[in-house]
Amino acid sequence: MMKKYFMICASMSLCVLLVGSAFAPYTFDSEFAGEMENPQYMVRAKDGKIWVCEQGWGGTGKHGTVHIFNSADGTEYGFSPIAFGANARPRGIAVDTNNVVYVGVGGMVLHKVSKFDADGNSVGEFPFDDPGEVDIDQYNNLFVGHMGTQEISILDKDTGAELSGSPLVGPTGTGWHLNRAMAVWPDGSKIYMGDQTDNDTKLWEGSVTDGTVSYTGPTSIWSAQGGLNVVEVDNQGRILAGNGSNLYFYDWSDHSLLETVDLSGSFIDLRGIAFNSDSTILYLTDFGGDTNKVQKYVGTPPSVAPTPSPTPTPSVLGVTIPWALYE
Repeated sequence: MMKKYFMICASMSLCVLLVGSAFAPYTFDSEFAGEMENPQYMVRAKDGKIWVCEQGWGGTGKHGTVHIFNSADGTEYGFSPIAFGANARPRGIAVDTNNVVYVGVGGMVLHKVSKFDADGNSVGEFPFDDPGEVDIDQYNNLFVGHMGTQEISILDKDTGAELSGSPLVGPTGTGWHLNRAMAVWPDGSKIYMGDQTDNDTKLWEGSVTDGTVSYTGPTSIWSAQGGLNVVEVDNQGRILAGNGSNLYFYDWSDHSLLETVDLSGSFIDLRGIAFNSDSTILYLTDFGGDTNKVQKYVGTPPSVAPTPSPTPTPSVLGVTIPWALYE
């Protein structure tokens, strides 16, 4: 059964989520220290660092940066931010099982995927034309959305080479905000993409086996919620998504809407969602509004159907990889 919650903010320190007269599952905890201009996608690495893409705008001196925070106390690390320069747009970010962070950088100048170690040191890059969101599965296959076309590339994470059968191509034409939201099921069997042209979410189902991509789809889901701006999958199989001032929780098994959280008291464009291993802590960012910091919420997520045990592919030699990858 779907429930809807509302954000009530007498002040930032008293900001809570309410449903009727009872407290909803999450309450506001704190804001991170660093202020950003138009923060968007982010990821929580297994060492507890929160990596946040900051888009910025012209004339601000804050173009193209990624900020790194301590998730425990919200302080920014000394090596942060990582700057990509004027007119660069870091749009997508993901972390692999070795704690290497991948950043898709587009804009008018740079078109690439950059890689960094846990301390922000560059460990490589490869060209990619106008990347959108970025994700990576538990077998370290790298998924990159094409910002202007309905395509998703699956790449070798080390070389950037397209795997056999990649890219996946959708049914419609081009659109500036296509593939702004994308999430990959931990074992790579499902890909979710927020489609800003068709105003829905596209689902591909399949696998990557021994370097070969095989997926069916896409099929349209969640059209009632429109083209989502952010989609993430947590370690228990909940799908967390955002569109404007709404935060949605979906069930992995039938994609049913579990709960809706109305963030209109504080957010105008929810763009970044990260979480700890059991989603009892959420980290959120607002794009284009007055909330220019990472906000931290604590509470209890909605119940979800138990997830199946991931089936390892031959490429990992039968070694079972646990569902909870990052903590």
